[in-house]
Amino acid sequence: MFSIKKIFARLSHSVFARNWSMLFLSGFFSQVLGMVALIRVARILMPAGYGKFNLVQSIASIGFIIASLGFRQVIIRESARYPEKSSSILFSSLIIRVISGVITAFGVLIYIYFANNGLTFSFAYIAIVLLGGQLLWDSVESIAFGHQRMQHSSSINMAGSVLWVIMVWIVPAWLLTPLIVSAAFAFLQLFKAGIYFIVGKKYRLYQFLILPGDVFGNIRSLISGSLPFYWLALLTSVTNQIPILLLAQRSGSAEVGLYNIGFRLLNPLQMLIQTAIVALYPMLAKYERSQIEQFMKMVKRALIGLCVIGTISALAISLIRTEVVVVLFGKGYLPSADAMMYQCWYTLIYAIFCLIGTVLAARDKQRWLAWLSTVYAIITMPILWYASASGAKGLAIGIVIAAILNFTYHWYYFEKSLPAKLPLKYLASIVALIGSGMVLSWSIPVSVPFILRLMIFSTLVFSTVGIVIKYPSLARSLYS
Repeated sequence: MFSIKKIFARLSHSVFARNWSMLFLSGFFSQVLGMVALIRVARILMPAGYGKFNLVQSIASIGFIIASLGFRQVIIRESARYPEKSSSILFSSLIIRVISGVITAFGVLIYIYFANNGLTFSFAYIAIVLLGGQLLWDSVESIAFGHQRMQHSSSINMAGSVLWVIMVWIVPAWLLTPLIVSAAFAFLQLFKAGIYFIVGKKYRLYQFLILPGDVFGNIRSLISGSLPFYWLALLTSVTNQIPILLLAQRSGSAEVGLYNIGFRLLNPLQMLIQTAIVALYPMLAKYERSQIEQFMKMVKRALIGLCVIGTISALAISLIRTEVVVVLFGKGYLPSADAMMYQCWYTLIYAIFCLIGTVLAARDKQRWLAWLSTVYAIITMPILWYASASGAKGLAIGIVIAAILNFTYHWYYFEKSLPAKLPLKYLASIVALIGSGMVLSWSIPVSVPFILRLMIFSTLVFSTVGIVIKYPSLARSLYS
């Protein structure tokens, strides 16, 4: 038997636990603060105005993926393996990203000119500012994460979230237009990135004592090593961001607002999962060659933990989705509740894809990852194009169907990439757990009284915990 004191003592000596807890706690509080700001922004802008605000962020996100050149994973991996090269790696990445950023900015202007989505050139300039802030932030954060120094990112994000809440709530309502809100958000991101750059230099993550030969050599190395990741990132934008542009084009900006409300409410769940995966990656990259047994143990625990936490969270959100949307944003956003139910399960399945991608990257199988993502995009885009004509709920259903179809072959190649084969019970446990959660959430209508839905969820959670406590061998067997 382990005492609580011993458990916390072990966690305090775990690099992964410390990094993950910092990212999670700061991310959690940032999400809470972001939700406080979102309540006022969404209520004042209404779905159509809030949709424009989200379109600006989507355009900037697509631009960031294009201009970042897929360097992030390579920078983290190389900084983790060769920390003495961090200065040269950062400087080289900034040079090439500035060039790609300028080219991408022209692309944003061209898109706004030809697109029929209600955005003016003023929104395009704001998207470009946001793009610049994202590029600088990602470059510095990649170096910091390679050093397993997550605390700087956490603290700056927290401070930025506090500032954003203050800005949103102190200004009069008439100033909260889609254009002004978008501009304030973009310049705040640029300001945060500038602070992060200064902090990184202060804490000696980089010094900029670089020979010219290092720069050119690093640029070649970054480009050649990142090409599979870049292709993967482009394909990810095709399946995650492009559908939002399709939704705006085929159903209107109001549907974009309804669609994105669901994902914003799901941010705590996404953040919980993603921060764990981010904190896990440097350790997987470190152990995949030298400590195979430890590597496999980390993969197994990550899979089961991800599915258990994700299923319980997705089920809970699905059962109370209507009450949450109406209380926070008003009846104008009620149609987003059903869309959010499907988005819950997509978030969990997508998190499994992210974990698979992280393991493949740690095993230097990025070319496999690129091919898998290519097939994913080919299968997914026709489904999402068709679904986007049916509004927010239709697109949410489409992404779940596409994710389930693509899971099959992803799992096959994931297992093939591992140094040791996973038992069949892992796949059976994952499918049974997620499948039963999906069926239950979809089969209970919102017309069922809230108290009864809450009782159903509580019964399931306590039953699961009781089984684990009474039959601990069942849980232990999954790690054998």
